[in-house]
Amino acid sequence: MNRTVLSAVKVAFLSAVATAPAFAAGGGHGDDHGVPWMSIGLHAINFGILLFVLVKFGGPAIKDSLHGRALTIKRDIQEAAVLKQEAQARHDELSARLDKVAGELESIRHQAEIDGANEEQRMRASAEAAAVRIAETAQRQIADETARARQAIREETVAQAVELAESILRNNVNTDDQKRLAGEFLASVGKVG
Repeated sequence: MNRTVLSAVKVAFLSAVATAPAFAAGGGHGDDHGVPWMSIGLHAINFGILLFVLVKFGGPAIKDSLHGRALTIKRDIQEAAVLKQEAQARHDELSARLDKVAGELESIRHQAEIDGANEEQRMRASAEAAAVRIAETAQRQIADETARARQAIREETVAQAVELAESILRNNVNTDDQKRLAGEFLASVGKVG
């Protein structure tokens, strides 16, 4: 006998024995107060036949079903293990990438601080050079304006001197002096030419 049939017979016997005290305690119908062994035996045989039919005809299907279910569960466990390993690998990869990004961000922040300090120094140097150029330009403009002012003062002084000389000459030179001076001038021009 195979183990399944043997197990079914054991279950049938134990159920018959377990239900016997219930029948003995008054579960029967007639005036018979003893244990109804005949009824228990018939129920046990009925149960045994039922189990035999189930095991004989349904056993392979149940066995195949349970075997298939066990294989499905085993395959699901293996797939879950593979998925868990893949998820762990993905987690490790993402953690490494996150650490790398954090390192890159720190590097970028540090480089930005360095670049900012360098840019500040460059802007200061540029501003100082511009201030020096502005001061030099202002000094040149002051010198140019001073030179123009001196030239203008000289020209005005000469113009006033000429006016004063003209005025003095008009008041002190008469027509005869003018003719004589004109003749001398023309004579000196004629010698030059």
